[in-house]
Amino acid sequence: MQQKMDEKDQLTLINLMISDGSVFTRVKPILNPCYFDKKFQTTIAYLLDFSNEYNTLPTIHQLNNESRIEYTLVNGISENINLQKSVLDIVEHFCKKRALEIAIEKAYDRLSQGDTSSIESIIKEAQSISIKKDLGINYWENSKEWLHKLDVEMGVLPTGFKSIDTLLDGGFSWAQLNYIVAPSGGGKSLAMANLALNWSLMGYNVLYFTLELDKELVGKRIMAMQQEIAYKNISHNIDTCSQRVSLYKMNNKPGVLQIIELPRAATPSDVLSCIQTFETETNIIPQILCVDYAGIMHPSDKRVDINNIHLRDKNIAEELREIARVRTHNNKKTMVISAAQITKDASSEMEFTQSNVAGGNTLVHTADNIISARTNDVMRQRGEYELKFIKCRNSGATDKKIKLAYNIDTLRLSDLDDKKTPNPINNQVQGAIDVLTKLSMGQ
Repeated sequence: MQQKMDEKDQLTLINLMISDGSVFTRVKPILNPCYFDKKFQTTIAYLLDFSNEYNTLPTIHQLNNESRIEYTLVNGISENINLQKSVLDIVEHFCKKRALEIAIEKAYDRLSQGDTSSIESIIKEAQSISIKKDLGINYWENSKEWLHKLDVEMGVLPTGFKSIDTLLDGGFSWAQLNYIVAPSGGGKSLAMANLALNWSLMGYNVLYFTLELDKELVGKRIMAMQQEIAYKNISHNIDTCSQRVSLYKMNNKPGVLQIIELPRAATPSDVLSCIQTFETETNIIPQILCVDYAGIMHPSDKRVDINNIHLRDKNIAEELREIARVRTHNNKKTMVISAAQITKDASSEMEFTQSNVAGGNTLVHTADNIISARTNDVMRQRGEYELKFIKCRNSGATDKKIKLAYNIDTLRLSDLDDKKTPNPINNQVQGAIDVLTKLSMGQ
């Protein structure tokens, strides 16, 4: 095969593709007019449009008349499976090569403008172009093999809250996209920070992307939760708190909990770029991505109207879920959790439903689990935080509710039946910190 297909080669390739309808159907998903010389781009576009509208190929006379090019059908392809395979291989090789060439050109243009975002994903997307050969699984054969693959790949990721894990049959799963939804100020970030801490304490590597709060502020909140120290006291006891964090890390070896600040209107491509940079710089593979939060992101595709909330949030959700899915399939188990707003009209409701989620049904359909959070001043004073499972793709938890205990001072969530017996050591440390705080404030 020639290194580069010239005009004559491309004409022959098109003749081969249109000579058998089944061959064209199989190559159709990877065809793109821009892969071909300008002379043939109208032809490829016409073939794609015609086959989409009429579910068949045009006659050779229709094609020649439309393109003003003399194409001819090649005899014998429909009856010869080996010839069909050879055509499929040629088309796949051509499309993959051209896609890679175009991707390299795009990457060079971005680099020349100082933009390194998504370059790796652009190249990988081109390299992944291929004619689909995976015909799935036969239910009646090798069931042990595909069930084992499902368990290994999807698995179960506990949340650290027994009440949640019980309803979710053990927890979340890898390759999933999960949302916490609440009105403004309803505790979305609080829930995600608590979950992020739980996962890090379990040994998982967590990247926490904050688009709304400063990374240091998120870190301070997590410190209050982890150290079980009143949030207001941390600033007056930075040395003591920092030493205790270092000591805990040395003795318990938690997973990474990296807090990364992104601008409002960041895109899922920006998130992916940060992941790749983090992996390159640290040689650590992140497993859990907390994106705080998707409701103020923009889609990577600049053609999407950001004022169309349903379309915007649908695209963002699909992109975030794809990050988790692709990484998991590539042996980098990943789960994404993010958040969205409850619509203003529903913010005063006692219970939230799928129709109350900003972004609407398109977002709801994409996410695997959607959990609404509800708290208010009265509930906080009582130490309560309520969760309702609005949607659960792989468990029977939908429409069920639970309450968690909420410590208004440390911001820590816990199971109601898991309230710890007062720890005299922690009480002594907290008492000492309270005294030092009062002294530093001249009381």
